[in-house]
Amino acid sequence: MSYAQETKDVILHFDPDRGFYQDNFDLTLLTTPPGLTIKYTKDGTNPVTSSTAIQGTSPIIIHIDPAHTEGRDRAPGYCVRAVAIQADTAVTNVKTFTYLFVNRVVELSPDGLLPGPGWLRLNNSSGQAISYGMDRQVCNNSLYKDKIADALTDIPSFSMVMDLKDLFDPATGIYVNATEYGREWERPCSIELIYPDGTDGFQMNCGVRIRGGWSRNKSNPKRAFRWFFRKEYGEGKLKYPLFEDEGVDEFDHMDLRTAMNYSWSYGAEGPEKNTFLRDVFCRDLQRDMGQPYTRSRYYHLYINGTYWGLYQTQERSEASYASDYLGGAPEDYDVVKVDGGFQGAFVIEATDGNLDAWRRLWEASMGGFETNEVYYKVQGLNPDGTRHPDYEVLLDVDNLIDFMINVFITGDGDAPASSFTNGPNNFYSLYNRNGDWGFIHFRHDAEHTLGAQPWAEDRTGPFNIGGVFEKSNPQWIHQKLCENPLYVNRFANHVYKHFFNGGAVTPEVNLARILARKKQIDLAIIAESARWGDSKREPAFTRDDGWLQAVNYIIEDFLPNRTNVVLSQLRSKGWYPRTDPPTFNSESNVVPRGFQLTMKAPRGQIYYTTDGTDPYQPLSVSTSYATLIMENAAKKVLVPTAAIQNAWRQSLEFDDSAWRSGSGNIGYEQGQGYENMINIDVGADMVNKQTSCYVRIPFFVDEAEIDSFNILTLRMRYDDGFVVWLNGEKVAEVNAPTSLTWNASATNNHEAETWEPFDMSGFVNKLIPGQNLLAIQGLNVELNSSDFLIGTELVAGIASNSGEISENALQYSEPLVIEETIQVKARVFDNVDWSAVHEATFWVLQGIENLRITEIHYHPLDQGDDQNDDGEYEFIEMKNIGDETLDLSGLYFSRGITYLFPNDTMLGPDEFIVLASNKSAFFSRYGFQAFGEYEGQLDNNGETLALNSAAEDTIIKIRYTDQYPWPNSADGDGYSVVPRQRHPYQDQNEAVNWIASREIHGNPGRDNIPVSAKEPEQQATPADYQLWQNYPNPFNAVTTIQFHVPTKTFLTIKLYNILGEEVDELVSQYFEPGHHSVKWHASDFASGLYFFQLTTSTGYKQSKKLVLLK
Repeated sequence: MSYAQETKDVILHFDPDRGFYQDNFDLTLLTTPPGLTIKYTKDGTNPVTSSTAIQGTSPIIIHIDPAHTEGRDRAPGYCVRAVAIQADTAVTNVKTFTYLFVNRVVELSPDGLLPGPGWLRLNNSSGQAISYGMDRQVCNNSLYKDKIADALTDIPSFSMVMDLKDLFDPATGIYVNATEYGREWERPCSIELIYPDGTDGFQMNCGVRIRGGWSRNKSNPKRAFRWFFRKEYGEGKLKYPLFEDEGVDEFDHMDLRTAMNYSWSYGAEGPEKNTFLRDVFCRDLQRDMGQPYTRSRYYHLYINGTYWGLYQTQERSEASYASDYLGGAPEDYDVVKVDGGFQGAFVIEATDGNLDAWRRLWEASMGGFETNEVYYKVQGLNPDGTRHPDYEVLLDVDNLIDFMINVFITGDGDAPASSFTNGPNNFYSLYNRNGDWGFIHFRHDAEHTLGAQPWAEDRTGPFNIGGVFEKSNPQWIHQKLCENPLYVNRFANHVYKHFFNGGAVTPEVNLARILARKKQIDLAIIAESARWGDSKREPAFTRDDGWLQAVNYIIEDFLPNRTNVVLSQLRSKGWYPRTDPPTFNSESNVVPRGFQLTMKAPRGQIYYTTDGTDPYQPLSVSTSYATLIMENAAKKVLVPTAAIQNAWRQSLEFDDSAWRSGSGNIGYEQGQGYENMINIDVGADMVNKQTSCYVRIPFFVDEAEIDSFNILTLRMRYDDGFVVWLNGEKVAEVNAPTSLTWNASATNNHEAETWEPFDMSGFVNKLIPGQNLLAIQGLNVELNSSDFLIGTELVAGIASNSGEISENALQYSEPLVIEETIQVKARVFDNVDWSAVHEATFWVLQGIENLRITEIHYHPLDQGDDQNDDGEYEFIEMKNIGDETLDLSGLYFSRGITYLFPNDTMLGPDEFIVLASNKSAFFSRYGFQAFGEYEGQLDNNGETLALNSAAEDTIIKIRYTDQYPWPNSADGDGYSVVPRQRHPYQDQNEAVNWIASREIHGNPGRDNIPVSAKEPEQQATPADYQLWQNYPNPFNAVTTIQFHVPTKTFLTIKLYNILGEEVDELVSQYFEPGHHSVKWHASDFASGLYFFQLTTSTGYKQSKKLVLLK
């Protein structure tokens, strides 16, 4: 039998459509024209070639009952593959439709039993680990038995259907020969995306390979996959918005990844740490740092109808990705990665292009970057920092810095310098040979992060990995660049940007990021635990016994502390100065003309510029250290049996003659682990008797050095907690109770796996010449704990960051009066050290500057299926975002469309004006008259819109397109493009500032507000109290909260942070009956997740979440 080219004249119909079903039904296969032959299979094989294919004449009726196993597996998914035949020739592509019965997953997935004859046996000749079915203990658990079906419909599903021989044949199957690579190990399959709510998905015939590195070994029963969309299988590219408006809508290939290290299925590295969150958190962080990144969504996967577990799509940062997102053609790109496959050599390779440009960058690093000439040259710049047209651009400084900060903050022990292989690993670097920017680095396979390694993991290096070309990696380049003060200065600026003022790695923003991903699988993880939780352990890991503990460790322990831990590491390296930048009385925002900007600094002098230049030019960075307390320092130790005076931690004169003398670490070990670390054993006094231990350590500071110290770092090794005092002042604590008593216990467990640094530079002035006292109250978590350890070191240092004040810098002495839009850059100099730069932009909007385009509907839907009138429903909306009425008389569009505003056209504050391509068509769809009708049409492919004044000055200029990063759902799917902000003062020509409208056909004449915020009257009756979700949400700076009270009522609305601490009170007063609204001005608060709660005097309470993003 042969194939013919599929045409629109022959159509094979499936009725009903693929999807989720509860009851059995009859499936009809029907051809147009009628009466053609249909061949179909139910076992995943190709009906054109399969010996199990069933043949009949259209129409064919198939009874769909997942319990029937004739010709198919015992599985909750019923998969039918069919093709239309004419004259012994296939005249359609093979179509695949899957029908999922999730309410019968448990019944039809017996634990440990093969779904059918074609599946791999448990004891197989390939030695491949495999596991089948749903764990009965999980499915029958009272916590989960009523949630399995909900867990399987909480996120979309992929159905992959194929000949099982292509997976499990001992010689040719890709599942059992997973360590094989390349095109010859790609097999044909069908994939379907199926949404529980009936949203249109897709079906594609494509190729599939196994994905992964070390996880390809035979002890891993759950494989990851990579799909390739090629013409040889069907339509070629996948054309579907897998990531909605977040990404492109055409793909050559797509990864379907799953948890590997720390997973329940594989059981390696510690399955109790399984979260499904670590890798995607790191890639989401790249996004939030403003860098290119790969996108992901969660899905369940079925293979031939059998549930296979929780997975996640991931874009692959290769040449086609680069072309889609960064421009140019795929053949323009070099893609550098590490050959980290199963038993790979862990050397770099080029999967696209070549390694020539990467070698030139590495060779420059080997020569050193001490001179500015070399540093600038790899950026394509002259020694003075201007562009040299003949120099290639090899280095993107900002991308590399953000990549390394990402590695440091997440504590990645396996990338780009691996602590497991002592070689490079897990990075992708892209370079456009015809572009004007350097290598762009991508996070990849970042599972050894977020506390998977020791809590205070220090990945700042230096690591001796990269000295030979085959082992070169981004961290090696970074380490060499740190020889240059210009790079260190730029690095410090990025640290300040991301670590402070609601930046991307502040605790609040980190928590909001991981909570968003946690929410996506909070229910779906139940299905994964039933499928794979018992793979390597009985009883099975579950959501509440395994997953929640691992996730909560990240949320409650790792992320709240990690920012300060890494900041201390960077200060110790000299990569972030001891001197803090100045603070402003306002961050980047719209301000009124005449706004007075104030700057403050606790010490030193403030220098600033308003022309975009830096206030200073760095010359050198140096750091030196002196150890004040060594690990083996002499000390006095007491395990108290009653309360004593606090003088023990305050005074050198305190009489400790009765205390135990010794040196080194204090503790005890009843098992194994700390026995070789302990010098002073206190087990006899503490086990089952006491959880606190007092330590006094006197130390000497030379008077000649004390004034020069500006770094102070405490290093602790502890199990489980401590409080530290320096000369009587508390300077550090971990796992300490709020009320510290003489016999206090630690509030949490903590393993003393490594030294953890604590930055105490803010207390360097507490050092005194001569003898000093460091006092410690060590804390154990419980009386019967099997171990306890306290070890300490104290290091002081001198960091100098010398430089010259730039010629454009001004010395701050009084408030800066802002009369026009400006960018302010400010630093502090304390005669030794320069701070990082504090940058802020202040927009002053006056007069016609307050006119904004607020909606563009360039490719509407037709009025009906048989119409072709989409161009008649185009419109452009404008808004006055200022406080004064605007006169639009004489304004005209000079590009895109033709329109002249008539005389006496006035637009009041917060008012809209709409121009339509056809006023009568517009009225028929929206029910009100557009202000005017323009000539011409908006280009469906994108174009430039320009609005000019009567004096021919350009007021607004926007270049929109139908391609990413502009929202692709506005291109014929019925949505318009609207600004992210209700009052869009930022650059309207930047696609990042635009999103798709919330509603089909857009929302002309009003803000892009959800119905619940627009029409609260329709959601509350006069007898109700009601609190609505704030809008916008997420928001930047200001959001609106609306509520309803049925009678005169005293109420409060308070804001709380994620720790439950009250941070603001919006109202506390009586309100008359009716609807009310208040605004929360949050410019002084850090980005993150907050809660707002309405509480009335009658006892009514209601709370909602909001997210502040800056």
